[in-house]
Amino acid sequence: VPVFNLEPAPGKTAQFGVFALVSPIVMNASIRGDGDYGLRVSLHNLPQFLPLLGGVLSLWGVPADAGHDTLRGTCLSFEGKSTGECPAGVSRRPFMTLPLRCGEPPAVELRMSSWEKPGAFVTQTVAPRDAEGNELALEGCEKLDFSPQVSLRVENPMADSPSGVGIGLDLPQNENPDGLAEAGVRDAVLALPPGLTLNPAAGDGLGSCLPGEIALGGPAPPACPDASRIGSVTVDSPLVADPLRGSIYLAAPYDNPFGTLLAAYVVAEGSGVLVKIPARIDADGGDGRLTVRLDDLPQLPFSSFSLRFDGGPRAPLALPPRCGTFTASARLTAHSDPAGAEPAFSTSDLKIDRGCGGGFSPSFQGGATSSTAGRRTGLTLRLARGDGEEEISRFSTTLPAGLLPLLGDVPSCPEPQAQEGDCPLGSRIGSVAVAAGAGSHPFRFSGDAFLTGPYEGAPFGLAITVPALAGPFDLGVAVVRARILVDPRSARLTIATDPLPRILRGIPLRIRGFELSTTEAAGLFMAPTSCERQEVTARTVGGAGGSAASATPFFLGGCRQLRFSPRISASSVRSAGRDSGVGLKLAIRNRLGGRANPRSIKIGIPRQFSPRLSTIQGACPAGAFAADPGLCPPTAAIGTVRGRSPIFDSPLEGTAYLVSRRAEALPRIVMVLGARGTVLHLAGALRVSRRGTTSATFGSLPDAPISSLVLTFPKGPHSAFGANHLSGAGGSLCGQRLLMPTKAVGHNGARVKRTVRVRVPGCGKSP
Repeated sequence: VPVFNLEPAPGKTAQFGVFALVSPIVMNASIRGDGDYGLRVSLHNLPQFLPLLGGVLSLWGVPADAGHDTLRGTCLSFEGKSTGECPAGVSRRPFMTLPLRCGEPPAVELRMSSWEKPGAFVTQTVAPRDAEGNELALEGCEKLDFSPQVSLRVENPMADSPSGVGIGLDLPQNENPDGLAEAGVRDAVLALPPGLTLNPAAGDGLGSCLPGEIALGGPAPPACPDASRIGSVTVDSPLVADPLRGSIYLAAPYDNPFGTLLAAYVVAEGSGVLVKIPARIDADGGDGRLTVRLDDLPQLPFSSFSLRFDGGPRAPLALPPRCGTFTASARLTAHSDPAGAEPAFSTSDLKIDRGCGGGFSPSFQGGATSSTAGRRTGLTLRLARGDGEEEISRFSTTLPAGLLPLLGDVPSCPEPQAQEGDCPLGSRIGSVAVAAGAGSHPFRFSGDAFLTGPYEGAPFGLAITVPALAGPFDLGVAVVRARILVDPRSARLTIATDPLPRILRGIPLRIRGFELSTTEAAGLFMAPTSCERQEVTARTVGGAGGSAASATPFFLGGCRQLRFSPRISASSVRSAGRDSGVGLKLAIRNRLGGRANPRSIKIGIPRQFSPRLSTIQGACPAGAFAADPGLCPPTAAIGTVRGRSPIFDSPLEGTAYLVSRRAEALPRIVMVLGARGTVLHLAGALRVSRRGTTSATFGSLPDAPISSLVLTFPKGPHSAFGANHLSGAGGSLCGQRLLMPTKAVGHNGARVKRTVRVRVPGCGKSP
């Protein structure tokens, strides 16, 4: 009896029909979804009224061949005899194809159960045999053609942008029934072009598919969450009339068949065929280049296999950051190839010809969160670059004079915790936000900034820690170190970062910008007490060597409301000597909180005192002092300095030096103070008036909150001052009217003049 090819019911791959006696029998054909994707033909509920003793099923390789005309349709009698000629009337096309691998014979498994015991199956496996009963193994694989071609397409060929990306694998099928089939692809290794990498922006809302949800090797459709879908797949196959269609799902990191960070599942279905293929994705740790591996593909012939990764602002792939032509390559192995055979290679070029402007001009904003002078404030720094610009490599910023952190309020994070990103919460000074990825919707990472101790020659540093968590990916904690440099003369801070991370575990970050902020509520910084126009300056270095300088205007108000009332006091010793000179102690105190800091202080030395010539001759040359004050001769050290500031949790201590310059008649007094590795130089000019009085003017004091400053010039062979007009008093200062005219100018412009009387403790007492 004839076997007819029936229009398959929905969800069926194929159906064959037989009308045996008075009972129609339908055979359902489907592709097995248990991993090998072979053909399964099922017959259910065979008629019971006729005992089935056996049967022979013959399927024609080319049903429309003229050799079957006498056995087709109505030309075949019920008894199986020909009654005439019945041509098919359609073109000759192959109906079945043998397996694509040579060697082992293609076995057929038959499973049967009876009406009496429907659940008890009898199984038999048979292999084709020749007339003598010998098993027939497939041969001739070397004669099969294998000419695959890979193609690459992008939606928007703009440099450094997210884009939909299509990867096509074409394998023309030979439909000539008198020829040989095309060899099928067993393994495919697709190396995407350099620069076409994963896009961190895709991490926003991204999910992943677990092994139990994809159910590889089983017939159940996948239950992967929609958030894990990253693309689509289309397969054209001569087996079915309509293409198989489906999705690409991101596999759960490390919880996938390969145990890797990156993997995907390719799922395609249609006409009763369900294909689920795992794909391994490797990202090069140096440049992020992606390699997609599809191993042991099923022996399902296809003419085209197309993968399309989704586009849009959060596309999973981003195009190369520069223009040019980039090449993708494919290494393909056929099912017919024996072990060790040379694979086939194919390449495809990707041309990026838009967005080629390049350049490097990142935007920068920086400033205090409060616009009121002299109050506690927060700090905000923002940096951003555009698509197509060089990646940000390094960044440094110099804050306005007087915008200083109150480091005494924050304990430093010790090493090696700082390097490992494991700082205690008490060292936290603010938050960090990092934008990464190509396109208009970069992914935003959040982190923290911690104060550290000395780092890379700077007295302080920062440890910026950012957990790299994007969707299902945990790339660890990125740690960026930065130096905090303090200008010794102006006390201005410069924050300079180490190179920013460019790639983490093969995923290029494509950092678009970052924001560092300390909150006003925390009050870590003290605003300047000057309302003069200043700037927050920045210098940014790009990954390709470009650099850019930026500046943000910095304005404050409320300086007139700041009080300015520094108190200056002085004391000396009871006696002076020709060889030992005279001792002098100066104390400057300035209350903090709503008060301006001194910009300049001029102190008139009592007329009874004058600089000692022998000490002046022992001053330190300016060159030696600039190289290292420790290189100065002992004669140049004329006193000690001690101060206190809320910037530090310990006193400022140091030495006062006489430093000579060739262009100046008298040397300068330079106070070198230090605390927690920070060094400040406070310079004052010595002048002698026509009347012979001496004054010291410290004209450029930093806008720093120094609550007290005590300068002590001791007696001794190198004392700074000698005594005048005391011969009649036997060198005693008791009863002398020692007056010091002083003038102080605040950073807010306020001025204070006072005449200070030098105290001489111990007068009236026995020596």
